[in-house]
Amino acid sequence: MFDQLSDGVDAVYNSFNGFRELTKRPEAVDILSALYQEELEKQNDILNNSVVPLLTKGKYKIRVSNIEIFIGCPQMQVSLTEAKRKQVVSTLMKGYQKKYESPAENKKIEFESNVYARANAIDSSLLSTPEMKRLTRSVGTLAEPVENLDVISNQLIQK
Repeated sequence: MFDQLSDGVDAVYNSFNGFRELTKRPEAVDILSALYQEELEKQNDILNNSVVPLLTKGKYKIRVSNIEIFIGCPQMQVSLTEAKRKQVVSTLMKGYQKKYESPAENKKIEFESNVYARANAIDSSLLSTPEMKRLTRSVGTLAEPVENLDVISNQLIQK
């Protein structure tokens, strides 16, 4: 376990060569973004369906969070153009809004992975501020920094 999501991502990045190889692929962000959008389209059918087993719902939430983490890792952000960065943040904002629509189904980690990904896509130095460092550990108790990130995200999208 790590205190911060970014520490865990760094540990996996440094110990798993497949992750490093993924970040080197120029089309990786596009493929992950398309996969993320496909998964978001399934949200209502999976999470808001009482017939779907809890295990299936859990796997879905983990899959979506992992895609967000991969999209948002700093190494994936290095070669993004401003237009691509805007597109990534827009996609992640849609995911955040979909999660927000059904908060009973989305616990802390799902919001943390989205906030982590958006902050890195906008400017990885955002995560170095004390408020944002705490943010990826306690999204539910730090509404103001999340709201600030939402404002920054929306400003970037509307540029």
